[in-house]
Amino acid sequence: AYALLGKDSPPSLGRILNLRNSLIRAEKGGVLGVAELYSIGELLASLRAAKLFFQSRPDSAPILYQLVTFFPEEPKLEFVLLDCLESDGEVKDTASTTLSALRKRKFQASARILEKIQSYVSGKTREYLSDPLFTVRDGRYVIPVKSEHRAKIRGLIHDTSGTGQTVYVEPEDVLKAGNDLREIEGLEREEIQRILADFSARVGLVAAATCP
Repeated sequence: AYALLGKDSPPSLGRILNLRNSLIRAEKGGVLGVAELYSIGELLASLRAAKLFFQSRPDSAPILYQLVTFFPEEPKLEFVLLDCLESDGEVKDTASTTLSALRKRKFQASARILEKIQSYVSGKTREYLSDPLFTVRDGRYVIPVKSEHRAKIRGLIHDTSGTGQTVYVEPEDVLKAGNDLREIEGLEREEIQRILADFSARVGLVAAATCP
């Protein structure tokens, strides 16, 4: 190893981590998190790079050459984990066509909510507001309606000002658009969970070779 370091540039082994517990859980049918799966992808990539390096130098490093023959080679699994997952714990749109479609619907639904709520602070209802601004209460978009004009804007009251002169209302059409968004977000979470379960099952199939 020292001899090779002196004359070659071996691949980094920094991502070869001890992921035995994660691999055992996957082998037993457990669903791993995004960070775990991404680390396994990096592990497979590092093992493959090391194997290629030493196998191309059987005479220079005969002992290491023998050791790397036990390294697993799973390029398809490595590619799908690194191509579909982010190191920060996010699942990419490329993970599935369903997820990509849901993300587009989610973006469109969010845009519709903003368009609708903006119409209340810049349209004819502006005179009913104590301030021409919208805000967020418990994740829902609301507008500050003067108490005396409460009946003029149909919707759900989420909060009241300390003086009682302002009520924070989520307009009816914004409420419906918000519910549509929540439904899409629920489908997105389900699809992400399905993707993680699928990837974990793939990892489980090769876990015995990676973690003998």
